Amino acid sequence: MKSQVDLKKAIGDIAANGPKALARLANWILDNYSEIAFQSVRGLADAANVNSNTVIRLAKTMGYTGYDDLRQDVQNTLRRQEHLSYGDRAGALRKRPSKDIFSDFLDSYQQNAAQLFQAATLDGIQNSSDTLGSANNVYCVGVRSCYSVAHYMSYVGSMAFPTFKRAPSEPGAIMDQLAHATDQDVLVAISFSYYSVEVIRACEIANNKGMKIIAITDRFSSPLAKGATHVIELPMSGPQYMPSLHSAFIVVDLLLTHLATKSPFASENIRFFENQVLKFGGYVDN
Repeated sequence: MKSQVDLKKAIGDIAANGPKALARLANWILDNYSEIAFQSVRGLADAANVNSNTVIRLAKTMGYTGYDDLRQDVQNTLRRQEHLSYGDRAGALRKRPSKDIFSDFLDSYQQNAAQLFQAATLDGIQNSSDTLGSANNVYCVGVRSCYSVAHYMSYVGSMAFPTFKRAPSEPGAIMDQLAHATDQDVLVAISFSYYSVEVIRACEIANNKGMKIIAITDRFSSPLAKGATHVIELPMSGPQYMPSLHSAFIVVDLLLTHLATKSPFASENIRFFENQVLKFGGYVDN
């Protein structure tokens, strides 16, 4: 994986010494570097007013097997620098053709899933699930967009496992809930850059109490990872203006599914829950 300095130097060399078409594209990229992170081959070609073959030739001239490898390196350099705002991401979408965006969504979702299902990540998910299974209580914390993930995990988890507490949503509720926690409990903390201060504070409280922490976040250098028992790194690439939470929901499903395979009570608890909701009219039984 190359640094941004190395990438821009290679692009600059092409701008200075490459064939005319490549040089023109390279000069445009030097002024619009972040576009590579969000554009497909066709999208970048349209934005730079060149043909798609020129984009592919540029990537290969830089030593990559194809454009996707170049884009991955650019995404990594931007992720490390943490300066690309949601507004910048939205700006990169302007005037992109719908078909191009849809194609980019499919590519990024497939790449995210492939990265998530690597052996090392799956081992971490399995170990995290085992830690959940040994907890007296499980607290799931996420705010803003990540509240949806925390709520989903706590809601689905509580169907099968009484140890799961509902994700707090009211102001101050996170601290109120953790006031009852002990060192026999587990905190599942969910956030990505920009990191939510409420979730960071929850991790600080959990560390102070000696709780185990499962950090579901975008990188191992995340503030949530400090003192965490397990860190599950989320691949979150995609053209949308907020980092994709698709992989976060997959992680939650994997954690809970693995936990259910080890539980002698999960099936009975879920069956009781669904029968009660049906009985009192919460579901419509077709």
